[in-house]
Amino acid sequence: PQAEPYELALDWETGSAEWLLFANVPNPFREQTRIHGIAADDGNATLRIINAQGQEVWSGDQFLSAGSFDWILPGKTLGEAGVYYYQLVTEHQTLTRKMIYAK
Repeated sequence: PQAEPYELALDWETGSAEWLLFANVPNPFREQTRIHGIAADDGNATLRIINAQGQEVWSGDQFLSAGSFDWILPGKTLGEAGVYYYQLVTEHQTLTRKMIYAK
């Protein structure tokens, strides 16, 4: 089930909360965009940027502490204007959202 922003969904069997990934702001964007989420627990995360053809155009790894996090993505990282997908990959989940880069 998809959780609403700032509402943690609990798995009652394991007691663990899900990681959440929200829409980037602004979207569409030119200069840069902010990707916001909530980490359920401490852990390594990979942010992948994928173009409309399914090719990974950027990837970054970061250790995130439990709680709110922001990832600032400069537009120049992407190159061409268009539709992209950002994907947060953790040990337990993979979350994907769509964004538009308007160069």
